[in-house]
Amino acid sequence: MYLSLIQNAALLVALTALYSLFRSQRYGEVRIKIFTGLLFGLAAIAGMQMPFHYAPGIIYDGRSIILSIGGLFGGGIATAVSIVVTGAYRASLGGAGVWAGLATIISCAIIGLAFRRVYRNRPERLSIPALYGVGIIVHIVMLSCQLLLPSPIGITVIRQIWLPVMLIFPVGTVLMGLMLRNEEYRIQAEEELKKHREHLEELVEERTLELAALNKELASTNIKLRELDRLKSMFIASMSHELRTPLNSIIGFTGIILQGLVGEINEEQKKQLAIVKNSAKHLLDLINDVIDLSKIEAGKVELLIEEFDLDLLLREVYETLKVSADKKGLGFSLDMPDALIMQSDRRRIKQVLMNLGSNAVKYTDKGSVNIKVKKMRSSEVPKDILTQANLTLLSDHENVIEISVDDTGIGIHSQDMGILFTAFGRIHAEGMPIQEGTGLGLYLSNKLAYLLGGTITAESESGKGSKFRFILPMTPLSKIN
Repeated sequence: MYLSLIQNAALLVALTALYSLFRSQRYGEVRIKIFTGLLFGLAAIAGMQMPFHYAPGIIYDGRSIILSIGGLFGGGIATAVSIVVTGAYRASLGGAGVWAGLATIISCAIIGLAFRRVYRNRPERLSIPALYGVGIIVHIVMLSCQLLLPSPIGITVIRQIWLPVMLIFPVGTVLMGLMLRNEEYRIQAEEELKKHREHLEELVEERTLELAALNKELASTNIKLRELDRLKSMFIASMSHELRTPLNSIIGFTGIILQGLVGEINEEQKKQLAIVKNSAKHLLDLINDVIDLSKIEAGKVELLIEEFDLDLLLREVYETLKVSADKKGLGFSLDMPDALIMQSDRRRIKQVLMNLGSNAVKYTDKGSVNIKVKKMRSSEVPKDILTQANLTLLSDHENVIEISVDDTGIGIHSQDMGILFTAFGRIHAEGMPIQEGTGLGLYLSNKLAYLLGGTITAESESGKGSKFRFILPMTPLSKIN
């Protein structure tokens, strides 16, 4: 009997592999259930080919395990098919144990199906104790079916086989149940993975279509933006002429009147005309700043590289700003070497210096403003400043110019340093009147410094003053390279 049980155990392992193969196929749901029922039925028949012969026509094998597990994992259709197949074969064998055999086949399969219902068609949820409980109940019923044997054989058979059956068959039920449960876990995991993969593919396809629509919309928006940019450039070009021409006329004619070239004017008239002239100059500066900003952002700034004496340029700046400094009673000095000849855009350098110098005078009420020029090798410039500018392209022996503007003015709070070089960045100090301006001066100056191959750095302490450094190469980078 024990050899027969070992042979049936090997059969159960093979059954598990076949079950996995059938369950993994992508047939229709009903066809899979029919195939599963045939599989369990044929496995039970195969087990009946290696039975333990108690007496002629009375055989014992592992069909009780196979059919109960078949009902548990196969469901209603599979259970019905396995009962029909196995029952037909057992009936064909005949013998004294035919009715007991048929009763065992039907009862074991139905018990497995009943437990499937108890676990709501999720047999993979069964624990080892639960599977062992199924095995105990199935084989108690199987032993009870032996009472259908001719009397008094039934009682004798039960007395002789109950111990090995109750010791071994429930364990076999657990082992086969665990194997099929693990297969169910694996198959369900694969199905879940497939669903997630299909869902992911759907999401990718959906996002791809959305991105295609967005790209199409973005392309259309880019076309509109290019057209708007073209119209903006046309407007600025037109307005720069339309606005600057009358402003220059106002400035010119008020200057003529103030000089008395068209006749004498009284002090009140001079005062009012001076206000008109200064307001016109201020408006012209604002317009020029906006135009420069537009050109820089569009990348249309053209540099006029020429050779010039930096000494003469700085003296022009100094003389222009000294008038304002003297009016405020400020000390104003210029410290520089003689005859510094350089090649760059003279007008743009003057624009940057005028902005730095005028800011220093504007925000200083007492003390002094000092402009200092220093010539040095690029190797003397701190690494972080070299990286910040285009100066990394210079070799160590190339000359650079550092123009610093120091003042003893109101200074800048540390939290305001971050907006110093931003467009339209305005910094207001407490207790000071709001100064005129667009907030574009330092932004434009920093952009121009970068275009010239240099940079501007700032150091400041609130209430003590500020120091701006304008560093640039003496020779255009294009010529150096």
